[in-house]
Amino acid sequence: MIITPKTIDKACSDLAFWLKRWSRYPLGYAIECCGIVPTYQQAEILNAIPKYRFVAVRSGHGIGKSKLIGILVNWYMDTQKRPGHSCRIPITGAAYDQLKDIVLPEISNVNEGKWKILSQNYELTSDAFYHRGERENWFASLRTARADNPTALQGFHNCLYIMEEAFGIPEPIFEVARGAMGDPESFGLMVGNPTSNAGYVYNAFHSPTSVWHCLHFSSADSLSDTEYSYPYIDPLGNIVTITHRGRQTRQWVEDMKAEFGEESNTYRIRVLGEFASGANDTVIESQWLRNVRSNPDPADLKERKIVMGVDVARSGDDDTAICIRQGRKILHIESWHIPDTTVSRQRIEARYREFSCDSAWIDIIGVGAGIYDEMRHAGRYRVYPVTVSNTAPEDSDAKCKLLRDFLWWKGRKFFKKGNAVFSGDGKAEEWSGLEVELTTPTYSYKGGKVVVESKEDLKKRGFRSPNRADAFLMTLLHDFDLAGAITLPSSRNGRNTRKRREESFTVM
Repeated sequence: MIITPKTIDKACSDLAFWLKRWSRYPLGYAIECCGIVPTYQQAEILNAIPKYRFVAVRSGHGIGKSKLIGILVNWYMDTQKRPGHSCRIPITGAAYDQLKDIVLPEISNVNEGKWKILSQNYELTSDAFYHRGERENWFASLRTARADNPTALQGFHNCLYIMEEAFGIPEPIFEVARGAMGDPESFGLMVGNPTSNAGYVYNAFHSPTSVWHCLHFSSADSLSDTEYSYPYIDPLGNIVTITHRGRQTRQWVEDMKAEFGEESNTYRIRVLGEFASGANDTVIESQWLRNVRSNPDPADLKERKIVMGVDVARSGDDDTAICIRQGRKILHIESWHIPDTTVSRQRIEARYREFSCDSAWIDIIGVGAGIYDEMRHAGRYRVYPVTVSNTAPEDSDAKCKLLRDFLWWKGRKFFKKGNAVFSGDGKAEEWSGLEVELTTPTYSYKGGKVVVESKEDLKKRGFRSPNRADAFLMTLLHDFDLAGAITLPSSRNGRNTRKRREESFTVM
């Protein structure tokens, strides 16, 4: 074929036709440009984006959320760029590795399968997908979702926000993203398993004034041995029925049912895409915290000692957290992400003095041991070491495997009574973060003993380490007779302080 100005004009005209069609019809883009046959769930989401702009999806596993994001990113970058305007997509999620290892490769895979006249314009880096001709203003970029760094998402306007495993994203991130939702050309997608019964995403599904169009899909309706269908409008205006098979095996659904039980929250969340009922395997039910901000102060508040719990960060993604409690009132909650243990120790000591704490209970696994040693040798603080990996003490409430499990069970008892109080002192996101962390972990019975969901398993579900909750739980050690369960230091007068604490645990 001889290339002439006429053939170039025709090619440009043809491409303009397709881009205009696809800009209003992402489903057509996926099928015609990318050669992908979406699932009926993906098709419904793709059709909803231009109509509603902001779409929230809760689902079980296996509906193809990562592939959907890959399609949507390519669609937006190919069809929504206008001369003189930026075309940017910030992508954030609860786990950065998930974005880097799964979502970003899906974006690249979709690009490689689409029309070459479009695909050749892009390049992939370790954390972004760029247009070669305009790298600064035409890209999709991975952004970390950290409560202590919400500014990573600031400065985006008239863009497409994508929030993967959205239920595990810290609350401050949504405050930043919310600022862009008023822009007339912004779009938003939140997807994930409904792993939390509190916070911004949960409220999006329950508030009648929410700006989000909410969709729900179950893994049980996406089976690989079942055929599903949906309508598609071809370029000539004909309605064509698309058929496909689901992506999840029936055996997986049956295995989940057998392992966890059809009524378990694990099955509800991971298979049905339903919110936890709060009645089965959640350690601390969200309904028990419903009135923590409106409950009156306990009558005996002034008689109670002020105690501090400290959970010291041990890895890159974790935060150091402190909680200060007086009886049934939590006075202060605070967390930070500073790897310098000297700075952390100074901050802990400052809060100890500010609130006139009687004692501090410090997790000494890892770098926390150094902070404990320095505070103990200073001679100005009453500090106690805590090793949560120790065997749990004997207890009449429940047989627990480790001290960590024991403390979570005592936390369950603390909030179940219903008269706990949050003072609200400090930043609001700290308190909402504490509430989410307290009501997220589940428990099971192994060998007849209570075992609470590990931090590693929480991270697999898209949640960060519950550092604030752990700091609170350590304050409960002040209330129990734990002789033999932990090793306490000697008191200043040399006598051993392993004895019954001054305040007994009487919550029923």
